[in-house]
Amino acid sequence: MEETGRRNGLVAFVQRKLEEEGVEEAIALHCIIHQQTLCSKCLKFDNVMSVVVKCVNHIRSRVLKHRKFRVFLQEIESA
Repeated sequence: MEETGRRNGLVAFVQRKLEEEGVEEAIALHCIIHQQTLCSKCLKFDNVMSVVVKCVNHIRSRVLKHRKFRVFLQEIESA
């Protein structure tokens, strides 16, 4: 079984099963390791960290947003 064949590949199989279960839309990502490698070649670590730090500082500087974000992280079992 191919990974991404349109009709017979793994992605097509999983999408059919999800449709049978009532899932309306599934997103298929082809070879996420290759995407990560390409991304790491294009993006500089300092640029990424700058955006992350700004986002974290923005959330933490507003008490209500910080509280809501902590609740969100607990809901998705990330905290």
